[in-house]
Amino acid sequence: MCKGAVRNGFTLLELLTVLAISSLLMGIAIPKTTQVYQRSVAQNQITQLRQILNYTRNQAIIYHTPTTLCPLTIEQKCGNNWNDELTVFQDRNSNSILEDGENILFILPKNENSNGHRTYNNSRINFNEKGFAGFDAGSLSYCHTGQQTYGVCFTISRIGRVRTGLDANNDGLPETPNGRNIPCS
Repeated sequence: MCKGAVRNGFTLLELLTVLAISSLLMGIAIPKTTQVYQRSVAQNQITQLRQILNYTRNQAIIYHTPTTLCPLTIEQKCGNNWNDELTVFQDRNSNSILEDGENILFILPKNENSNGHRTYNNSRINFNEKGFAGFDAGSLSYCHTGQQTYGVCFTISRIGRVRTGLDANNDGLPETPNGRNIPCS
C-alpha cells in the first residue's frame, strides 16, 4: 500500500453490527406494520357496510320504492351467504327476487378477505318507501380475525334506524342486541 492512502469502506465488525441492529428493528417493525394493515382492511370493510346500509335506506326513501340489500343467488333470489357479492336493487314487490324492470342500484364486491366474515340473521335487508325495515330488522355484523380481532355490529331497527353495537363486556367484540358477541367464524 502507498503511504498516506485513504481507506474507504466498512470493516467486517461494523457491517455485522449494522446488520444486527437492522434485523432487530425489522423484527419489531414488521409485526406492527401487519397489525396496522389488518386494522386498515377491517376499517375499510366496516365503512363499506355502513355506507351500503345508509345508501339502501336512502334510495328507498328518495325513489319511494322498496329497496333490498342482499347476496343474490344464481337464480337472482336473496341468499344467505353475506360474504358473497351484495346487491342493492329496487324490489318493487318486496319478494326478494331481482326481476325484470327492477333496477340494480349498487353492487358491493364479494368479501375476498379470508380473515373477514360478514353475517346477517336474515336473507335480506329491505327498506320500504318510508325507510322502515319492518320484519327485515336485524343485525349485520363483520368480524376480522388475525393478529387482533376487529368487529362491528350494525343493528337495523324496525323503523329503519341503523345503529352501531357496543362492546358492553369489554372483550374487544361488539354484541348483538341479544347480548352475544358477533359471530367470528
